[in-house]
This record gives sequence, structure tokens and C-alpha cells, in this order.
Amino acid sequence: MRSVSHVMNSEGMKELKRYLAASTSRQVSVVVANSRYEEVVVNWLAAAALARPPIQNVIVVAMDRELHSFLLSKEMNAVYLPIDSMVDTSHKFPKSFSSIMMLRLGVMRIINRLGYHVAMYDADAIVLRNPQLLFDAHPEADIISSSGEFPQLLLEWWNVNSTLCIGAVLIKSNERTEQYWEIMASIRLKVPWQNTNDQYRLNFALHLLDIRWGTEGNLQVGICWNGLKVVVLPNTLACRGIKNCHPEKSGQYYIWHAGYRTEEGKEDGAKRGNAWFLRERWKDVDRHLVGNAWLLKAASQHPR
Repeated sequence: MRSVSHVMNSEGMKELKRYLAASTSRQVSVVVANSRYEEVVVNWLAAAALARPPIQNVIVVAMDRELHSFLLSKEMNAVYLPIDSMVDTSHKFPKSFSSIMMLRLGVMRIINRLGYHVAMYDADAIVLRNPQLLFDAHPEADIISSSGEFPQLLLEWWNVNSTLCIGAVLIKSNERTEQYWEIMASIRLKVPWQNTNDQYRLNFALHLLDIRWGTEGNLQVGICWNGLKVVVLPNTLACRGIKNCHPEKSGQYYIWHAGYRTEEGKEDGAKRGNAWFLRERWKDVDRHLVGNAWLLKAASQHPR
């Protein structure tokens, strides 16, 4: 990672700080993507606007100018943060999916350090109902996450059903999570690709904090040695993966996350759960519209 001063002085980071300062809440929701996933991102934004209540204080971190410029033209909150603004890519750093992963972790940590809670979503982790209702039900939790299935090794070590899933996770800003980020920054895994995998790092940091898991009702709950509390939401509330996301039950989910990594796979996964909200020719709607008015016009509205 680049130095803190280098990152904080970048234009994108200054833009991010301006959005945070203007926020009406201490919590923001963030999606990180590049222009390849433009349509998937707009679908996520439409879902957030259609949610009841609508999701507020959303920021899209755009990894290229094309997506950034498009979203700004529609008066969406967007910041331009290419991977090399945060990571030195001159040393054979992978510039594919791994770069998105590392950028997400960096953005979350910085937002926390600036004193804000951050809910990070994959662009295809579609909100069918506002997850804030779930977050507010656990005010004592420092981290609230959807349910993951890897790293498999940790599932075995912990003897639990789920790991944290980076696809939909809330991390609050406090002393306990700052210790969590410090631990995460120190992780050096033997397999190179695991070092740049955000879900590996997210979970191994908990392991190094000696997390102890238990249950509270239908929730998997963990407590670390420093008091950090983690709540993992069941797949019945925030589903992940085709085997756990059932179209006939889409009405019960807060988050539908059934897609693959490709643009087509993410769209297909959303459509399986009636979670694709964009019209066929969404780019052709009134070009003068901006903000939520544009999103609602671009969407084929579905009842919630």
C-alpha cells in the first residue's frame, strides 16, 4: 500500500472527504467498480433508490474516468480512485479482480479512520429491502456481515457454518475496529493470491484476534479478545450464491447476491431473484433527468 499521506492527498480522496463531510449520517454505503460494470452499478443504485426506506448516503468509488464521469453527469455521488492511487502497481501487482479487492479494503479502512461507519456492497449484492433495518437491530455489533463459505480452512478451524462475506458488510468506526484493521494490515499469507483477496484478509484478521463463535437465535455471533463483536446474517436474510438464493423466497431477503464475476453473470444472477430493476433501454430515458428522478425513470419499478 502507498503511504497514508500519498493516499490522503490524492484528488479522489479529497473528493471522498467532501462527500463524507456533507453526509447527513455517520454511516455511508459504498460500491466499488469500473466501467465494465456500469450497468450492474446503475441497477444497484436503482435498487437502493427503490428500497423502503431508500438507502441514503451512497458513494460509488469509480476505478476509471469513464464510470466516474458518467455518474457525475447524472449527479450521483462518485469519486475517482484508480488502484494506483492507493497501491504501488509497479511491482507486478495484479490489475484484474484483485485490484478491486485491495481497493475496497483500503477505502473501508480510510472511511473508518475518518470517523464514519461504512457498509460495503458488491455491485451485484442487490438490496431488496433496506439492510439498515438489520443493522439497527444489533447496535452493539462492530461488524455485521452476510454469510460466506470461504476461506474453507477457517470454517474447519472455527467449526462454524459461515465466514464473513465481503459482498455485504458493515464495519463501524471505533477503537476495536481500528485494532482489527491494524491486524489485517500485518497479514502475510503464503499463497500470493490470498494476500490480495479481501475476504481472506477480512476473516484471517478475526482469527488473529482469537475470535470465539457462538449463536444468538439464528445468528452466528463472535467475540474477539479486544471485545470486538461480529454478527453474521443468515442466508435467509442476506443470501449468497445460487444454492442459497431461492427465487421463490426473494420476498424475504434483504440482500440478493447470486451472481458470478462476469458482467453477464451478475445480471443473470440478479434476474433470477427479480432483482434486476433497469428497463431494457434504460440509457434512452429522458436525458435531462438526474439524481433519484433519473434512477426511478430508468427502473421498471417492482413492488417491495
